[in-house]
Amino acid sequence: HRSHERFFQGMIENIRHQHIKQKWTMLLAMSTFVFLISCNSNVVYKGSFPIESQHLTYTDSVEFAFEIEDTTSTYDLVLGITYDEVEFPYENLYTTINTYFPNGTIINDLVSFDFRTDSAIENTICKSGKCTIPIYLQTGIGFNQVGNYRISFIQNSRDSILTGLHNF
Repeated sequence: HRSHERFFQGMIENIRHQHIKQKWTMLLAMSTFVFLISCNSNVVYKGSFPIESQHLTYTDSVEFAFEIEDTTSTYDLVLGITYDEVEFPYENLYTTINTYFPNGTIINDLVSFDFRTDSAIENTICKSGKCTIPIYLQTGIGFNQVGNYRISFIQNSRDSILTGLHNF
């Protein structure tokens, strides 16, 4: 488990950047921490959204904004969600992800984040009752537009109020 912890900590601290010759034309994005990683150890974006009340309702929105200046690189988008080991009893978290592009295009996706798969359990780090799970939203993606992007997450689970969430 220590090697997984070092891996996750290294992943958070060393967002990578890699130049490529091709341009990719797709984007899908999300996060409790949102990390935009390129493949040469440069942090392009790191954001955090604390949930002070530890409650997430249908009307709450978690939003991250970042700027892309290089359309020839590929990126990994990683979302880290911190939750209470006892107070968040769910196996998954359904969210609507809205991605806003610089040209005004908006893409909406309904996504389920699985917390109890073997892979999720293996990569989750828990300390003092708080657990952080890394969720890879996209790996090796390219942005075909220079400019400002926004990604918002809206809770879309069965229960109208989810408790035990600390941070996106």
